[in-house]
Amino acid sequence: DASFDVAIALSSEAHAAAADLTRYMHCDLRLWNVADPSLTEGTRAARLAAYRATRDELQQKVLDLFPRPAHLDF
Repeated sequence: DASFDVAIALSSEAHAAAADLTRYMHCDLRLWNVADPSLTEGTRAARLAAYRATRDELQQKVLDLFPRPAHLDF
């Protein structure tokens, strides 16, 4: 589909690939450099914490980009 307004890459490599794909489109391309939790070693708890931290960081970035309307805040 060529009808999107924003593309978000989560690594430099993905950003370069997305730049090639969106070169002739009017698309806002963003790079959100977040830690790759799959690279975390250690205990299950440590790996789970890494995934949760990445999840929370992405959630905050999405909410910053697309804030909830005031009437929907709980």
